[in-house]
Amino acid sequence: MLQKWFKEMETEAQISTKPMQIDVQILNKDTSRQAVENLKIQDAFTLWKNAEASLEVCIQNPPVNFLNIADCGYGCWPAGVTKHYSYLRKVVRYCESLKYNEINVGKPTFLPVCPVDIQQCMGFSIVAQRGAASGWHKDQNGVSTMLTLEGHNDNSKPEDVVKYWPVFPINRFGPEEQEAFRNGFMEHGENWRSELQGPQIPVIALVCGDTLIQPPGTIHAPITLTDCIFTGTMVWREQDLKLSLTEWLFLTNNGSCTNESLPQQTPEILQYLPEVKLELEKFGYAVEELPLLDF
Repeated sequence: MLQKWFKEMETEAQISTKPMQIDVQILNKDTSRQAVENLKIQDAFTLWKNAEASLEVCIQNPPVNFLNIADCGYGCWPAGVTKHYSYLRKVVRYCESLKYNEINVGKPTFLPVCPVDIQQCMGFSIVAQRGAASGWHKDQNGVSTMLTLEGHNDNSKPEDVVKYWPVFPINRFGPEEQEAFRNGFMEHGENWRSELQGPQIPVIALVCGDTLIQPPGTIHAPITLTDCIFTGTMVWREQDLKLSLTEWLFLTNNGSCTNESLPQQTPEILQYLPEVKLELEKFGYAVEELPLLDF
């Protein structure tokens, strides 16, 4: 899968009439600057090859992550979750219909020019290099994130591809401790260093073929042990929507706590909130919480 992706991207870059860009996270990036930078794909691949040629992970030729790669082919969700995690797809479909002169439940024959950064999160890939690591962060939009760790090729064994996924266990603590952790995270963002160390922080060990389902608002900091590629999707679940919107608002006010930009499609998606107001209990809201939905 990884080898195939590189070959396809190099071919597309050669035949493209316009420069191809890709979001790149570099390990030795100045912590005072944004962690992710948009580069020409040829320059990004040069960084990868330089790090690959190095015998050790080093600051001179640091490993990289390639993020936010479009992957329209992600259609095979983990068994049993499709029924419960399709709410964002439903919202996007409704919002797409509003772009036309009239609402049509049929298949569209054209798409108006408009932001689509949220709906594109429903199918994406991440390519990560041995030694690459991310600071603590949350995923944008209050989504649940599903990721499948793919093999390098059809003959890959589980142990051939390994990724560590540390998660910060904030829910294990009382309200006062949670607030202290959250304040530190808000202040330092991806550069945050918590007081928890070693075994106090759970680490999920993923191998080739594993699928991770991560709840909304999870603070995580992935570490790459081998070159790897994830295919994934970001979704909403109806019963989690209150949490999803709360986390989305948190990241709107604390942009340093995520490695993704605030989506341009946000106003469009929020047009669907009147439906939530009609079925408060279904989405986890009490009647007295109705003012929380006045965006």
